[in-house]
Amino acid sequence: MPTFEFKDKTTKFHLLNALQLAKASELAYLSKKDIEQRVLKKWKLDTCVFLERKNIQVFIAIDKLLMIIAFRGTESFDDWLTDLKTKFFNLAGGRRVHQGFNQGLDLIWVDVQHVLEKYYNNKRSLWLTGHSLGGALATLATDRLLDDRRDYDISGLYTYGSPRVGDKDFREAF
Repeated sequence: MPTFEFKDKTTKFHLLNALQLAKASELAYLSKKDIEQRVLKKWKLDTCVFLERKNIQVFIAIDKLLMIIAFRGTESFDDWLTDLKTKFFNLAGGRRVHQGFNQGLDLIWVDVQHVLEKYYNNKRSLWLTGHSLGGALATLATDRLLDDRRDYDISGLYTYGSPRVGDKDFREAF
């Protein structure tokens, strides 16, 4: 029986997935070493990639059928500065998003894309999650992936305590 149980074949809300993604969101606050130990040794997943740029952290947990991208939420003074950049940034199509969240995702986006290019395939279900600032970053990352020409098949986005990410046009388009 797998240590990390997950319903990777569904795209509908599932309580088990909500619980596991909440655990991943909580885990994102720990150190690289602690995250890797939990993902590889306790959850028994195949791969864990930890990414950090300035105040933005994310880990990507991968096995044969599953890929989870978990963003860390507000933790440091720099995170609060990211949160406080509340001016809107214009995206294509007239949509507007929180400038600080968008800039935060920009810091780490190329690294996330490199991991996706290396590990993503259509056999793996793709899930994004985060708490607080991490939820906002996961939402923006999902939006970017949905717009990406590589046609990622996103199975789900679960956020916990996420602040408002964009305006009405962003919400409706998303």
